Amino acid sequence: MPAWLAALLILVPPHLQGLGTGLRLEGFCGSLLTSRSLALYGGYGGTTEAGWVQLFFLAGLILQGGLGYALLLVLLLDRESLNRPFLRVSGGLMLTLGVAYLVTRTLGFPLPSPYGPLLSGPLPGDGLGYFLALWEILAGVLCLGSRRATVGQNPPEPGP
Repeated sequence: MPAWLAALLILVPPHLQGLGTGLRLEGFCGSLLTSRSLALYGGYGGTTEAGWVQLFFLAGLILQGGLGYALLLVLLLDRESLNRPFLRVSGGLMLTLGVAYLVTRTLGFPLPSPYGPLLSGPLPGDGLGYFLALWEILAGVLCLGSRRATVGQNPPEPGP
């Protein structure tokens, strides 16, 4: 897979999240970006834990956007040796975010309690969030599975 295509695959989810926020869709970050209040402090009510999970996804998307733009910068500097580490880190981050979103939306997530860790109820999800999760998983597999990230269209052929 060409490295420029991988960089574009990496950059799509953070930009779609920003577009969805403007359209009042929740996506990965839930109500964290669409509401004016940030309720991260409180007791066992679900809002505190959900706020921290949404903050985790927001931080992951920011890091993913930074990695995508760093990969584009590496391409502009013509440093092909750096493509592979950026693809591995980005692919791992994308798989982590996609799987974590699906797990928190179907099973819930573990919460600390006086009786030990408990599994909370699933968080609400929307269409943009599920689309982003599937995009993250598919693009993460593509980034991790690409054997060679090439800048040009034809990779160099091995010597005799």
